[in-house]
Amino acid sequence: MPLIINNDKTINHPAIIKFKQACDNAAAGNPLTINMVQSRDLFKYSKSLMIAEFDKEQNDFKFRFCGSNIASNYEMDITGKYISETTDPSTIKEFIKIYKSIIDDQKTVYFTGTLQTRGKDFLDWHQISQPLMRNGRINEVISYVIVEGRVND
Repeated sequence: MPLIINNDKTINHPAIIKFKQACDNAAAGNPLTINMVQSRDLFKYSKSLMIAEFDKEQNDFKFRFCGSNIASNYEMDITGKYISETTDPSTIKEFIKIYKSIIDDQKTVYFTGTLQTRGKDFLDWHQISQPLMRNGRINEVISYVIVEGRVND
């Protein structure tokens, strides 16, 4: 399955809805901040979170954090790596463009796709991504990623 943006299956996925509601409750109409993410209500999702910061010089996003479920499901820890180093070459430019729009337009985007890790079975995944504020500046994207048939909590 190619990368699909804002499809109903992901938007209406119970785990995605639960995470989005927790973020909305924490933010109360304001931008989500790193301090909110570190609160008890959101920290419980940390195993399935990733945080990417825009690097203007590289015109790419560098992952500042990769939760253990994501590292396990993708069979790699992407912390410290760029989207261009970790993403299927056919979707790199699209991911970077969408991540930039998440920051620039301060919007939430839902992704759906299929991953095949090192010749194993194909895995369907769902992701919600939204802007994240740190030190009074929005230059990061936080994502919650779940993989069908895998532990996501």
